[in-house]
Amino acid sequence: LNELAKLESIIKNIDTVIPEIGGRKSISDFIIKNVPVDLKVSHFTKRNIGPMTKNEKIDYAKSLYQNADSERRRKQAAKALHNWGLNRMYVLYNDSELWLKEPESIIKSVVEQLSEPEILNIQIDGEAVISAIVVEV
Repeated sequence: LNELAKLESIIKNIDTVIPEIGGRKSISDFIIKNVPVDLKVSHFTKRNIGPMTKNEKIDYAKSLYQNADSERRRKQAAKALHNWGLNRMYVLYNDSELWLKEPESIIKSVVEQLSEPEILNIQIDGEAVISAIVVEV
Protein backbone atom coordinates (compact mmCIF):
# COMPACT_ATOMS: atom_id res chain seq x y z
CA LEU A 1 0.00 0.00 0.00
CA ASN A 2 1.13 3.55 -0.60
CA GLU A 3 1.25 5.87 2.40
CA LEU A 4 -2.05 7.59 1.63
CA ALA A 5 -3.87 4.26 1.32
CA LYS A 6 -2.19 3.07 4.52
CA LEU A 7 -3.27 6.24 6.35
CA GLU A 8 -6.85 5.86 5.12
CA SER A 9 -6.92 2.20 6.12
CA ILE A 10 -5.65 2.98 9.63
CA ILE A 11 -8.17 5.80 10.08
CA LYS A 12 -11.01 3.50 9.06
CA ASN A 13 -9.99 1.11 11.85
CA ILE A 14 -10.43 3.73 14.60
CA ASP A 15 -13.42 2.75 16.77
CA THR A 16 -15.27 6.03 16.21
CA VAL A 17 -14.86 5.95 12.42
CA ILE A 18 -17.35 4.37 10.02
CA PRO A 19 -15.91 3.28 6.63
CA GLU A 20 -17.41 4.60 3.42
CA ILE A 21 -20.76 3.26 2.33
CA GLY A 22 -20.89 2.14 -1.26
CA GLY A 23 -17.27 1.08 -1.65
CA ARG A 24 -14.89 2.88 -3.99
CA LYS A 25 -17.70 4.84 -5.66
CA SER A 26 -18.68 6.51 -2.40
CA ILE A 27 -18.63 10.32 -2.29
CA SER A 28 -16.99 10.28 1.16
CA ASP A 29 -14.01 8.22 2.35
CA PHE A 30 -15.35 7.66 5.87
CA ILE A 31 -17.53 9.09 8.63
CA ILE A 32 -15.94 10.51 11.78
CA LYS A 33 -17.93 12.06 14.63
CA ASN A 34 -21.07 11.72 12.46
CA VAL A 35 -19.46 13.82 9.70
CA PRO A 36 -18.89 12.18 6.31
CA VAL A 37 -15.51 13.37 5.04
CA ASP A 38 -13.30 13.09 2.00
CA LEU A 39 -9.64 12.65 3.01
CA LYS A 40 -7.09 15.03 1.48
CA VAL A 41 -3.38 15.07 2.28
CA SER A 42 -1.42 18.19 1.43
CA HIS A 43 2.05 19.62 1.96
CA PHE A 44 2.01 23.11 3.41
CA THR A 45 4.60 25.64 4.46
CA LYS A 46 4.09 26.97 7.96
CA ARG A 47 3.96 30.70 8.25
CA ASN A 48 4.67 30.74 11.97
CA ILE A 49 6.04 28.62 14.77
CA GLY A 50 3.68 26.43 16.75
CA PRO A 51 0.34 24.85 15.93
CA MET A 52 -2.12 26.64 13.67
CA THR A 53 -4.87 28.60 15.36
CA LYS A 54 -8.50 27.72 14.72
CA ASN A 55 -8.84 30.73 12.39
CA GLU A 56 -5.69 29.73 10.48
CA LYS A 57 -7.08 26.22 10.04
CA ILE A 58 -10.39 27.63 8.77
CA ASP A 59 -8.63 29.97 6.32
CA TYR A 60 -6.32 27.22 5.09
CA ALA A 61 -9.13 24.67 4.67
CA LYS A 62 -11.22 27.26 2.84
CA SER A 63 -8.39 28.08 0.43
CA LEU A 64 -7.66 24.39 -0.23
CA TYR A 65 -11.33 23.68 -0.84
CA GLN A 66 -11.89 26.64 -3.13
CA ASN A 67 -8.71 26.07 -5.14
CA ALA A 68 -8.85 22.31 -5.50
CA ASP A 69 -12.47 21.36 -6.13
CA SER A 70 -14.04 21.82 -9.51
CA GLU A 71 -17.38 23.55 -9.77
CA ARG A 72 -18.89 20.38 -11.23
CA ARG A 73 -17.96 18.30 -8.18
CA ARG A 74 -19.30 20.95 -5.83
CA LYS A 75 -22.63 21.00 -7.66
CA GLN A 76 -22.87 17.20 -7.58
CA ALA A 77 -21.99 17.04 -3.91
CA ALA A 78 -24.37 19.88 -3.02
CA LYS A 79 -27.27 17.70 -4.15
CA ALA A 80 -26.30 15.00 -1.64
CA LEU A 81 -27.82 14.77 1.83
CA HIS A 82 -25.98 16.11 4.89
CA ASN A 83 -23.15 17.66 2.84
CA TRP A 84 -21.87 14.27 1.75
CA GLY A 85 -19.14 15.00 -0.75
CA LEU A 86 -18.53 18.54 0.51
CA ASN A 87 -16.90 17.84 3.87
CA ARG A 88 -13.15 17.42 4.04
CA MET A 89 -10.51 16.08 6.37
CA TYR A 90 -7.22 17.75 5.55
CA VAL A 91 -4.00 16.20 6.80
CA LEU A 92 -1.39 18.93 6.42
CA TYR A 93 2.25 18.02 6.67
CA ASN A 94 5.12 20.48 6.76
CA ASP A 95 8.07 18.11 6.31
CA SER A 96 8.13 16.35 2.92
CA GLU A 97 11.18 14.32 3.87
CA LEU A 98 9.42 12.97 6.95
CA TRP A 99 6.39 11.96 4.84
CA LEU A 100 8.71 10.13 2.42
CA LYS A 101 11.14 8.58 4.94
CA GLU A 102 9.02 8.03 8.07
CA PRO A 103 5.34 8.11 7.13
CA GLU A 104 4.55 6.02 10.21
CA SER A 105 5.32 8.98 12.47
CA ILE A 106 2.87 11.15 10.53
CA ILE A 107 0.24 8.42 10.58
CA LYS A 108 0.71 7.99 14.35
CA SER A 109 0.28 11.74 14.90
CA VAL A 110 -2.89 11.79 12.77
CA VAL A 111 -4.43 8.89 14.70
CA GLU A 112 -3.61 10.57 18.03
CA GLN A 113 -5.23 13.84 16.91
CA LEU A 114 -8.34 12.03 15.69
CA SER A 115 -9.17 10.79 19.18
CA GLU A 116 -10.88 14.17 19.70
CA PRO A 117 -11.03 15.89 16.32
CA GLU A 118 -12.04 19.53 16.09
CA ILE A 119 -14.77 19.88 13.47
CA LEU A 120 -14.70 23.28 11.81
CA ASN A 121 -17.76 24.73 10.09
CA ILE A 122 -16.73 26.78 7.09
CA GLN A 123 -18.78 29.04 4.87
CA ILE A 124 -17.86 28.90 1.20
CA ASP A 125 -18.90 31.54 -1.34
CA GLY A 126 -21.33 33.08 1.14
CA GLU A 127 -23.64 30.06 1.12
CA ALA A 128 -22.51 26.50 1.55
CA VAL A 129 -21.36 25.40 4.93
CA ILE A 130 -18.94 22.51 4.97
CA SER A 131 -17.38 20.71 7.86
CA ALA A 132 -13.65 20.25 7.87
CA ILE A 133 -11.21 18.49 10.12
CA VAL A 134 -7.68 19.88 9.85
CA VAL A 135 -4.87 17.75 11.22
CA GLU A 136 -1.47 19.42 11.30
CA VAL A 137 1.61 17.17 11.47
